[in-house]
Amino acid sequence: LYDELLKLSEILRIYLDVFINNAITIIFEKGLVPKTSLFKNDPTVITFNYTNTFETLYSGTKVRHLHGNTSDKIILGVNPDDNDEFDSKNDVHTDFLRFKKYYQRVLNATDIGYLNCINQAKEHIEIFSGNWLVVAGHSLDVTDEDIIKEVFSVSNEITIVCHSEKSIADSINNLIRIYGKKEFDNIRARRNMRFKLYSDFEQ
Repeated sequence: LYDELLKLSEILRIYLDVFINNAITIIFEKGLVPKTSLFKNDPTVITFNYTNTFETLYSGTKVRHLHGNTSDKIILGVNPDDNDEFDSKNDVHTDFLRFKKYYQRVLNATDIGYLNCINQAKEHIEIFSGNWLVVAGHSLDVTDEDIIKEVFSVSNEITIVCHSEKSIADSINNLIRIYGKKEFDNIRARRNMRFKLYSDFEQ
């Protein structure tokens, strides 16, 4: 099964490189869509996407591909569960460890840039008033719970940008699934969490 997962991952990587990255390159070479700057400052972007779409669309942006990109390897797998928690009585259950996204991130070192960002954010939040996090184009699904919790924990202000009111409702629902309603409300207050439509978003 693991060998089949690796084959599927490679097939998907090739598909995205040929049909997405190449198409975007052609679009920009022909001047059909101009490059633009999304932010006034120079943010670091952590993306779950495999393609180079973001850095192609928005110039001057540092992008960290948490789950790999089409120029190398991409990460496919499932999220952690209770079997991944270690205690003094039981070892971590490792039979299916290779299918977990966090294991593959370690194996392929796709998370190094992300970890550096998190460590810098932790240092920054201890010295200054805080870090501003913008979430765009991510469903905040429970499958990325471990990353969501870590990124949210080092942010003082969180703005979640959605393309429709339905996607705002879906994002709220997913965060309640991750945190529970009480903790979700606490995070909203402590982190100044706001939900905005793309049409209303300004940095």
